[in-house]
Amino acid sequence: MKKIIFLFVLFIYCSENTILAQQAFVEQNKKKNFEKINSVTVKENVEFYLEQIKFLDKIRIFEEKIDRVYAYDLSEGEIINILNSDKKNWIRDMFQSSWAHKDAIRSWRYLGKGPSLQITQVRQKEGWILELDIDKNCPRWKNPFRTIIHLTTEVFPNKFFGKYTDQSQIKRLLEKRFK
Repeated sequence: MKKIIFLFVLFIYCSENTILAQQAFVEQNKKKNFEKINSVTVKENVEFYLEQIKFLDKIRIFEEKIDRVYAYDLSEGEIINILNSDKKNWIRDMFQSSWAHKDAIRSWRYLGKGPSLQITQVRQKEGWILELDIDKNCPRWKNPFRTIIHLTTEVFPNKFFGKYTDQSQIKRLLEKRFK
C-alpha cells in the first residue's frame, strides 16, 4: 500500500512539474518569437485594414497586445449594425468560444481572399468594447479545409507553443489584397 501511495504522490509531483515547465516554455517562446518576427505590429495592420474598408474613423484603438488590439466604437453602435446587416462582406464567426476570446459576446470576420479581420464584441464591467485581430486564414463552414489550416497553422501554435502570427507577412498579404 505504501508503494502505491508513493507512486501516486510521485506521479502527481511529476505532473505538476511538467505542467509548470510547459507553461514556462510557452512564455519563453512567446517573448522570443515576438521579438524575432514582429517588425510590424498588429496595430499597424489593423489600422491599415480598417482604412481600406472605411472603418478607421469609426473606431479608436486604446490598447495593443502582441496579437490583438482593443478599441472603442465611436459610431454609437453603427459598426455593430453594419456587421450584422452587411452579409456580403461580413460573416458571424464560427468559433464563438471564450477559449480564444475572453468574454466574447459576438464575433465577425471580413470575407475575401487573404488575411481576415476579426472583430469581437467583448463584455466589460460597463458595456462593451471591440477586440480586433487579423488571421492569415478565414475559417468557414463552407470551406472546412481553410478551417483546418487556420487551426493547425495559427490557433494551436499560438495557444500551445507561444507562437505568433507573423505580422510582417500579414502586411505583405494585405498590401497585395488591397492593391
